[in-house]
Parts: sequence; structure tokens; C-alpha cells
Amino acid sequence: MKISQWVSLVRDTAQAQELPKEDAERDITHSLLVLLANSPFPPPLLAQYIQTALGSAALARPGYVASIIASRVPALALPAAEVAFSAINQALASAPSQPSYPSDTPAETAQAVELVLNSLLPLVLSSPTSALETIRYLSYFLSHLPHRLTKDTVDAEQLEICAKTVRTAVEAVSKVGPKDAPVLAKLRHELEALERKLKPRGRRRVPSKVDLDEADELEALGTPYGDVALLVSRMLSNPLIPTQQLHSSLLALIRYRTAQSTFRKSTPEKALVHLLAEVLGGLIQTLQDAKRADVVLESLLFAKVPHVLKSLSTVDGLDKLSEALADALRLVQGRLAKAISEGRRDMDSVFSHFVAACCQSDLLLPDIGASLARDVDVSELQPTMIEDYHHRLATGSIDDFKQVLDDAVHSYAAQHAIASAITSLFAAKAQSADLAGLADLCDTLAENKDAMSVVFLHVEPRELLRPVRQVLDSFDTTQENSDDVNPIERYGSLVLFVQLVVSRFKLLDNLAYHLDSSSSFIATWLPCASAVYATSTMMDDERNAVSGWIGALFGEGISDDLMHATNPRTLLRVAPTILKQSLKARQAGIVDMDSLRDALSYFLQELLRFTLPGVLKWLITEIERTPPSPQQNSMLDLLQVLVFSDALPSAVLELVALDLARLLLSPTFASNVSPAVDIARLRKTIAPYRPPPPAIQATIVDEHAAFEAASKPFLSGAQAIEGEELVVVAIPSLYDSLRLSLRTAKTPSIFFSRTFLPQIFFRPQANGEHVTPGAYSRRERYAAAVLAAPDSNNRPLVVNIVWALTPQDLAEWDRRLLPAGTTDGLVGGEAERMQVELLGDAIAGAVVLVKGEAEASATPSSAQHLSATLDELARRVEEVRRSRKSSTADVQDEEKTTALDAFLDRLLSWPAVVEHSPRLSALAAE
Repeated sequence: MKISQWVSLVRDTAQAQELPKEDAERDITHSLLVLLANSPFPPPLLAQYIQTALGSAALARPGYVASIIASRVPALALPAAEVAFSAINQALASAPSQPSYPSDTPAETAQAVELVLNSLLPLVLSSPTSALETIRYLSYFLSHLPHRLTKDTVDAEQLEICAKTVRTAVEAVSKVGPKDAPVLAKLRHELEALERKLKPRGRRRVPSKVDLDEADELEALGTPYGDVALLVSRMLSNPLIPTQQLHSSLLALIRYRTAQSTFRKSTPEKALVHLLAEVLGGLIQTLQDAKRADVVLESLLFAKVPHVLKSLSTVDGLDKLSEALADALRLVQGRLAKAISEGRRDMDSVFSHFVAACCQSDLLLPDIGASLARDVDVSELQPTMIEDYHHRLATGSIDDFKQVLDDAVHSYAAQHAIASAITSLFAAKAQSADLAGLADLCDTLAENKDAMSVVFLHVEPRELLRPVRQVLDSFDTTQENSDDVNPIERYGSLVLFVQLVVSRFKLLDNLAYHLDSSSSFIATWLPCASAVYATSTMMDDERNAVSGWIGALFGEGISDDLMHATNPRTLLRVAPTILKQSLKARQAGIVDMDSLRDALSYFLQELLRFTLPGVLKWLITEIERTPPSPQQNSMLDLLQVLVFSDALPSAVLELVALDLARLLLSPTFASNVSPAVDIARLRKTIAPYRPPPPAIQATIVDEHAAFEAASKPFLSGAQAIEGEELVVVAIPSLYDSLRLSLRTAKTPSIFFSRTFLPQIFFRPQANGEHVTPGAYSRRERYAAAVLAAPDSNNRPLVVNIVWALTPQDLAEWDRRLLPAGTTDGLVGGEAERMQVELLGDAIAGAVVLVKGEAEASATPSSAQHLSATLDELARRVEEVRRSRKSSTADVQDEEKTTALDAFLDRLLSWPAVVEHSPRLSALAAE
């Protein structure tokens, strides 16, 4: 029978029996498949019948026939299946609108995927080279599913079963031999593509294939990661960072590195070891430079750091910190052994001192210390018994106090205990209103500059300034002299002490915090100590004090009655005005120069010395403002009388040294100065207190370029070339560069656009070079640390960058399609996708750092700002998604995602972000 006659017979029979189209299709398909099943090697005529039935005659749909084959038990033999799928493939190719499989719902499509793969894949894998048509159909079916399979369209349990089936198929196809792999390449590609579509998008960061912590060590990186470099440079630029703050910052960094360890195919234990090695290595390398070695930096490394590590060992989850510290020191020792030591201190000496400090603080066992520092006597590796300094100072004399200060400078293990005892002693003196005793302590501590720095290395300056300020506030001017010392002289000692501490440690910008008061006289007077006032603006007592003191200075002198009648606070406030009025009297010819000199010499007496810093600062400023003239010469004469006097306290010289240096360095002043001014002697007088010239000379610097240059080593990672010694890169003042760059930028948004984002984003690789997970991780850690740093308002920078993501920016991201991610490392996809994911990882890392530091320091304000900011980001994303055009949904079948979704997926892959912002985490369910 001809094929055309067979087609007519089939149609006539169906019509005569009034068979519905579906029943006729079922009967025809059944008959043809029975013939195929009974023919081990189907004849060509049977193949033609099947091709006609599925093709021109349209007696059965190709997808329907495929579904019957897939569900048939027993399955067709491979030769028979090949004949059937050859016809099916031809029909689908000639009519692309035909469905590859009959399915009315996404749920039925999910079931179809399971059925087709479970029935046909074993057939294909039995002999791939003999199953080309079956493979061709499978590939077409997987890429042309009747419905999208998503969590919104298919039950979660069924979707997971389907995904598991596909995953099993991918594994099975990937195991074939090299001979069959090319035949199955297309099928494997479609299976992997479907597997990616069935995965919950994002939410999970793909771990590296190699342990990146071990890779870092093998590469012998000469610089720490950017997050550690920022912390270490912050410690070096401000060793007096409060101990609790350093504890919190280091703990936050530990939490961050621990959170990263899974992504780096490492472990929390290994992450802790490498973090400690980076931090300690950076500090030790810095102290190897002889120019940087001083008592403060040595005390930072040998006293403060061990104390902070000891406190961290009591934190939950860090009970093994001592073991990690020992492993970290072994790593540091190995790195230092490779380092070039030219121009540096003996590296073994610095390292050994630190090991001994850790043993004395009971951080390391003596035998471990001995294995690390073989040149140290075993007696120096024993835990130190700390004396009861509280009792010693409370019951001792001022000589005992001096001895304890000497101990503080030379005994690292005792420093924290000494600083704590001194704090208690100051508080006790203030509580008992012991003005004389407190003044003696202040004078003694002010004279021992190293000891003062060591004390403030372990306790905040406010711990000593607060009790001093309390005594100054409660000072009674009617007190009688005690021990032949006028109470005002004691008052002056306290005032000079406050001024010295504020000046030495640059506390003026946050004076209210350090004095624990914003309304105290000392807090309101100190910022304007050199101000002068018109008599018309003064209070009556101030006006009376000015007239009375000027009359006394040029009359019979300062009497005891006048001293008792004058409140020392008033005298501090009006002293510069008294000098100004005296100069006016000299210019008016009321008094001569000798009388003026004699009058102002009173300020050098012990009772009035405490007023001189404000007086001299005003005088120097007035000399700068006055052009060369007899008037300026008179002021310079007075300046030399005061500065060259043996009676001028060194504390006063220290307070005005910077002002004098500024005057002497002024080109205008230097070129027109009177010969009567002894410039050389002035320079020599202030030399012990003068900062290095770069700190006082005006320079024009591109702070953005400076910050970029400072950051570069920590983004690229210095690395030893095989066969060469490792050159250790000293850590620059990265933290200071960051602050200056932020200040220069004026607004965080300018800093982000001009400096930060260009730094961390990878430039396109011209030669197609792959960006390694290590390179990505270096930028990620650096970016997270920068974003966790505070801005000028003490809020984390991450708050600013998130607020900078406007709804317009997010809407543009939502319109931008990115290629799909891959599974071969920390990151995947093209450069644009990598940048989006890097920004997500950096923001998430900053969240971990800010949250960790806030929890450790019990100061929730930063974390609260951040939580509110993330909630605002969620609100903006919700707004964008509500306005998302319907056309966006049309592209979801493609293996692509939007930049916005990629960013959110990466952000929400961090548990800390999910926990910190419930509203943002709710977006994961959308």
C-alpha cells in the first residue's frame, strides 16, 4: 500500500468511527510504536510511514509521540528510538512553533523533564555514538521547554526534585569517556544551562576551587591585605587609639575574615592564623625601620597588642587564640627570614621581643616561646607577676609616683596595670579635692613625656582629664595658702596640664568628649585661649580685672589682695587683652618700653605663668599680622623677653613652639625681620618641641593621587619572584591618606566616583587574562575596610555609598542585562558582572565589620545607622520592582540577569546582611 493510500485509510476510518482527534492520534501513535518495538532493525518503509504521520499528514504531533516514547514500558530499543526521534526532529525543525512536549502547566513540564531524562538518558549513555537523533531531541527539548520552571510557577518540593534529576544527569554525562564527550557536548551544555536556571538565583557565593589562604602563603605575598593594612596604618598613625576600640576593630576583622573563610575554601581557624600573621607582620616590619622605633611604637607592639590579644582570647569562639597566635608567629618568622634587612633594625630582635612579651602576658607557653625565640633567655619567657600598683601609688609619695612612671616606660608587661593605677589615683585625688596632690601628679607626669604617652596608650586621656577638669570647676578662690604655695599656682599647674595633654595628643577637635563636659569653663575657654575682647563686650568683673591689673602692672605691682580678688578663670580669659591694652599704652606714649618690659615680667612669676600660652599665642599672631614697623619691633622685643627668660616653663614653650615655628618659617617675616631679633636663638629655643618641617610647611598635594598610590600595593599584592629574596613593603600611612582624600573630596559621593570605585574596579583585560580569585579577594577586602571607615560625622562610609544609590541608579541597573554567572571560582561572568558583585561583596563586608565593631564596643549607633540605610535601600528596590516594565519578564527565559538582581543576590548571600535588615532580606523571597 502506498503511503498516500495509508493516510487516506487512516483518516476515513477515524471519520467513520467518529473518533475524536486526540483518540485518533493516540491509536495511530500506539500502532506505529508497536511496529517499531517488534522490529529490531526497522525497515526504511516504516520510517517513511512515521515521518509522514508526523510531518505532512499531521496525524500526530511530534511532541506527543515523544512523550509516549518516554513513558513507554518497556522502552524502545535504541535503533527503534533513533527512527522515531529522527522523524520527530524533522517535524520540529519544519514547524518550530510545535511544542517539544505536550504540557498544559509548568508543573507538568517539570514532570516531563524528570520523565524524559529518566527514560531516555540511560538509552543515550548506553551507546552515545549510536543515539545521535535521540541526543538531538533531548537537547532541543531541554532548550525549548513548554513553560518556565521557577519558584513562582512550580511547587518548591517539585522544583527541587526536578533540579536534582537534572543535576544527576549533568554528573552522568560529565563522566563519559573522551570518545563520547564530543557527541554529548551539546546535550551537556543544555543540561548545565537548565541546572543554572533551576537553582535559586544568587543567594550562594560559589567557593573557590583552591584554598586561597594557602595560596597566599605559597605566593609569599609581601604586603598584607587592604583591610589589615588599613587597621595597622591606623594603629601606627594613632598608637593612642583607645584599647577598647582596638579590641573592637580587631574582633570585627576576625569576624569578617571568618565569614569569608567558606568562600575561600579555607576554615575559620586558618583564617584567624593568617589574619594574626598579617597584623603582627605589618607591625613588626614597621618597627624594623630604625627611624620609626620609639617608646610609643615599641609599647604599642610589646604591651598594648598582647593585652588586646589576651582580652580577645576570652571572647566566645576564640578560646583557641593562643594556638592560632603560635601558628601565626611561625608564619611571620618564615616571612621575616626571607626579608631584606638593610637599613632596618635587627628583625630577630623585634620578633623575639614580641614573643617574650606574649609569654610574659601568658599568651604563649614558655616552651613555645623558646622554640620561636631561641636567642631569648628562658627566664624572660615566664608569665610576669604584676605588682599591686594601686596600693603602691595610693600609699606612696611623689617619689614613688616618679619611680612607677619610669617602670611604665621600661616594663611592658606592667604598663596596663600602671596606667589603670594612675587613673584611679587621679580620680581619688579629685574626689578628695586634693588640689596640691593632684597638681604634683600633673607636674610630674607632664615632665615625663614618654611616660605620659605610655599611660595614654592604655587609657584614654579623658580618664585623667576628667578629674582634673572637675577640680578646676570646683576651685575655690578663697582658699588659703598651704605649704607656702598659693592655691592659684596649683590651679595654674592643672590648667597647663590640660593644655599640654590637649596639644600633645591633638584633642581640641573633640574637647567636650575628652573633658567629659561641654559647659565647663576650661572646655569653653581653651579653644579661644588667645582671644582678645573689646572692653565694651566684657562682663563687669572682666572689665574691672583688666583695668585693675594694668594699673598694678605699671604702678606698685601685683599685690596679694589683687591676686585673691581676681578669679583665675577671669584672669585666663582677659590676659591676652591685658597685653593688648599694655601695647596700646606704649604706642600712645603713656608708658615707655622699659616699663612695659618690667610690667610684663610679672607674667613670668609662678602665680601667672599659666596665663602665658594664651598671651604668647596672641602676641605671635599679632606680629604675623603687623607689617615691619616700630610697632612690630616692640612686639618682637617683648616676645624675646618672655621666650628667652629662664623663668619660662618648658611646658609653655612646648605649647607655643608650633606658632613660633610658623612665624620663623614665613618668607615675608624672614626677609624683613629686624636685626635686633635673634632668629638663630629663637630656633634653638623651640627646637626640642618643634615638629618636623613637613608637618608645619604648607604643601600642595593631590590627596586623591596620594591615596591611590598608598593603596596600590595592597590591591596588587607584592610578591617574591622565585629565586629572589622577599622585599618587605613598609606600610604607609594609608589611614591618614584616606582621611585626607575624604576631606579633600568634600563629599563622600565625590570620593566614591573619583577615587574609590576606580581603585577597586578591574579594568578590562586587553589580552583576555582571567581575573584570579586572589586578585578579586584583595580588592574585596580593601573595599570592605574602606567602606567600614568613619566619615567626618563618624558614620561608616558604607552608609553614604548606599544612600548614593538613587532610585534612578537602581532603575538603570534593573534595565541592564548581564551574562550568567559561572561556577568556576569566587566570581564568574564578564567584567561588568564582576564589578556589580564586587560592590555587593564590599558593602556586605563593611556591614560585617561595622556590626562586629559596634557589638564589641557596645556602641550601637553605627549599626543602627547602617540598619536604617539598608532598609532604605530595600524600599528603593521595592519601588523599582513595582515600576518594572512587563518587557523585563520576557527576558527571564534567557540565561541572563539584571545588574540590580546580581547586586542584590551577592549582597544577600551574606548572612550578616540578611540578619541586619529584615526588609532587605525579604527581597530574597520575591
